Amino acid sequence: MTFTSINRTELQNSQIDDKFPLNPVGVNRAVRKLVEVSLTVLSIPLCLSTLSVAQASAFNLQEASIRSINDAFSSGILTSEELTKLYLNRIAAYDSAGPRLNSIVAVNPNALDIARALDIERQTTGPRSILHGIPIVLKDNIDTFDLPTTGGSVALRGSIPSDDAFVVKQLRDAGAIVLGKTNLDEWAHGGAPGGGYSSIAGQTLNPYNFNRGPSGSSAGTGAAIAANFAVFGLGSDTGGSIRGPAASNGLVGIKPTLGLTSRDGIIPFSLTLDVAGPMARNVTDAAIALGFMTGIDPSDPVTAGSSGQFLKDYTPFLTPNALQGARIGVARDFFGRNTDIDGTIEAAITTLRSLDAEIVDSIAFPSTVLTTRAGVYK
Repeated sequence: MTFTSINRTELQNSQIDDKFPLNPVGVNRAVRKLVEVSLTVLSIPLCLSTLSVAQASAFNLQEASIRSINDAFSSGILTSEELTKLYLNRIAAYDSAGPRLNSIVAVNPNALDIARALDIERQTTGPRSILHGIPIVLKDNIDTFDLPTTGGSVALRGSIPSDDAFVVKQLRDAGAIVLGKTNLDEWAHGGAPGGGYSSIAGQTLNPYNFNRGPSGSSAGTGAAIAANFAVFGLGSDTGGSIRGPAASNGLVGIKPTLGLTSRDGIIPFSLTLDVAGPMARNVTDAAIALGFMTGIDPSDPVTAGSSGQFLKDYTPFLTPNALQGARIGVARDFFGRNTDIDGTIEAAITTLRSLDAEIVDSIAFPSTVLTTRAGVYK
């Protein structure tokens, strides 16, 4: 890489970026490109004096998972307070400064105090669950008693709900730390070009490519988790608002069956379709998060239908041979718009075949479905 017009501080910052990259491959290249045109990418170092060299080498935040974090907690090389500081530093360096991803609407000012209290609790009475001391972020249409919930609209600027949404309370009871709230398409409506625009926060960038959209409406959560601002995050999905950002930001997103997770405390778009679900950097973390979100909520009668159906741990279903015999259709009507995307999908199809999935190629939809699908959604 050739640097032009870069002072010593900027060069040091670019080296920090090599050690603590914003995201694998795509983002690092994009950030370096910004450095090459003499923009200061990083003004706050991401390494902490509280972590020794040995600790830093033993724990890799870039690839951290819920289980690897718990291993680090158990071995004593990491505390929840230190982990929370690492994520707060990344938010300050990459969301508020540097490339300014603009994925975070509000940061919890009490996050470090909560983390310290959870560290003490771990030492005295033990962890509440595998989520004890795990920082997470929430889409800003999900209620939090201690942070504003705006739905992305200036109309609700500063509006703080009286209590947590049901799914948030469950996660906090398990020991998760709500690190902040994330940007979204206003009122979770979606439809903005590229997604991720709201009147309260503006446009969220895609961490992999600043010139491409992060998809909506859970764009802020997608960008934040892709950029390693928290371990996992929550989105809400009506017609693709978890699945779209997960696809655009290289994540695993789960839209649960309606009634599996409560809608209580979530600003609605469509009550017959809305559902909250997790977004994570790997399948296991998404499955773990989902297990802590399920349950019957008296405030949401539709959850009664999940009685006897929901589980609190979905990880036993994560088996390496799960795709054997699975029939997966390929809708060719949606190919041909972008050669890079087409190539990526073809590579994925090859991988699916190698895992013994049955590929049903060239699924064709009637023209009436293709021409009316947007109207049906609306």
